[in-house]
Amino acid sequence: MVIVLDEAHERNLNTDILFGLLKQLAPKSY
Repeated sequence: MVIVLDEAHERNLNTDILFGLLKQLAPKSY
């Protein structure tokens, strides 16, 4: 998770989209 969060700071757009997809795939996890 640390690596993912670290990369999120460098590219918020890509991570924002990824988080959006993850929330749709597994909303219970987050």
